Amino acid sequence: MAFTFGTARAIVESSFMPLSCRCSHESSSARIRIYDAATGEPHLVVAGISIHRLNTSHEIRKLVGELRYELEFCALQLNRIPRPLLKKGPVSLQGL
Repeated sequence: MAFTFGTARAIVESSFMPLSCRCSHESSSARIRIYDAATGEPHLVVAGISIHRLNTSHEIRKLVGELRYELEFCALQLNRIPRPLLKKGPVSLQGL
């Protein structure tokens, strides 16, 4: 089953709570920004993601896993986010 960008965006944006996440796109590439909603401080910004990569649940889960890995790596390097906030869990596709 192929997902629309709006559905993929909703899944990705809800996968990083309690941090906030915003996805946007222009043409055929997406930009994902994960940040602290209280301060607006960005924790990870990734641009140039192919929208075609967000077509299936497998690809969306894979992207979320990669973003979580990058977020944890950056957090550990910069000592910014407490590890419990980076808990790993399944990417929920229910309700979509």
